[in-house]
Amino acid sequence: MQDAVRFATRHDVARLLADLAAAVEVARWIEKPAKDRYFEWSAIPLYTQYGAVSSAAVDLHVPVTMAGDFAPTPAGRACGHVREIVDAFAAARLRVRFMRLGPGGRIGRHRDRQYGWELPILRLHVPVVTNPDVELLLADRRVVMAPGELWYLDTTKEHEVVNRGATERVHLVIDLVNGPALREQLTGWL
Repeated sequence: MQDAVRFATRHDVARLLADLAAAVEVARWIEKPAKDRYFEWSAIPLYTQYGAVSSAAVDLHVPVTMAGDFAPTPAGRACGHVREIVDAFAAARLRVRFMRLGPGGRIGRHRDRQYGWELPILRLHVPVVTNPDVELLLADRRVVMAPGELWYLDTTKEHEVVNRGATERVHLVIDLVNGPALREQLTGWL
């Protein structure tokens, strides 16, 4: 599998924006811990372990053995289109979040060890809001993603994001229990 894959499937941007507005109405953005790498990075949890809303729900990694314990948060219950998107995957869901990188925000260079095409958790991105001044580098190559597209990024490779624009960047980030059925489904969407 390539480092960055845009699948042929597209999602309705107007419905995603409506879900984002509904989530913002019932929840607050939770800042990711700085860890000297992150600035202006926050999330609204939509599906978490037991539907909990907390900093841990946004930041802590969870094992796939907890998959049955994931439920919608109040914000997740307000997002009908997100629910349709997540329910369409041939896999159990783990965390699902709207993740926001504010103007001037930064996600420092790092690697994720737990998400990948052949790893136990597969992470997908659906951009909701972006701007041309968002710079995502994956293995030192710029990846440009448009709202409504579905992406897999091999984040076991070094990556970083800087929002040099004047507007926020928001992605729907979906963590799923990985397996052959999910990979076959996604391969069919290439």
